[in-house]
Amino acid sequence: TPGRLRELMTVIADFNVRTLEVLVLDEADRLLEMGFQATLNDIFLKLPKQRRTGLFSATQTNQVKSLVRAGLRNPVQVCVEVEHKVTHKSQKIPLTLTNY
Repeated sequence: TPGRLRELMTVIADFNVRTLEVLVLDEADRLLEMGFQATLNDIFLKLPKQRRTGLFSATQTNQVKSLVRAGLRNPVQVCVEVEHKVTHKSQKIPLTLTNY
């Protein structure tokens, strides 16, 4: 959890984040719903400015957008839209599968 990461960053003297290159946060919207916004902001302040950060979220809430503005430089948003929903009846199952 972000709280645990922040704790490690403050308690362990040898916890070095200067060489961190990539930070990935999955379910960013859920992390914010659980009240981790201030914790994530604290973590961002302690990390190198030159890093790649991936925020993954199924929903783009205002909280996620504010986290992006606070913690990311040159953000790029990638959206995936579903053209049509696959129903159980319309889903095709192959008769044979070949592993390569």
